Amino acid sequence: MTATVGTELTVTDLSLSALAGIPTTDAPQKAKDFTSGSEVRWCPGCGDYAILATIRGFLPELGLKRENIVFVSGIGCSSRSTPG
Repeated sequence: MTATVGTELTVTDLSLSALAGIPTTDAPQKAKDFTSGSEVRWCPGCGDYAILATIRGFLPELGLKRENIVFVSGIGCSSRSTPG
C-alpha cells in the first residue's frame, strides 16, 4: 500500500484480509451503536478520549457485527476504554 500526502485512506484501501471470516452486517451502523452505558473515568484532557472516539468512529466502517468484536486491555487508565 502506498499513500500520497494529502489523500485520505479509507478502510477499503487497507489490507483487511484477516477480517474475511468474520460475519458482517448490511444494516447501517453509527458510532453510537458502539457506545455503552458505562462511564469512562479519565482525567480531563486525557488523550484516551480521542482514541476512544476514533475507535468508535471507524468500527461502523468495518461492517462487522457488534457481537463479533472484542477488546482486550491491560491494567491502568488506557484499560478503562469501553467502546461498546
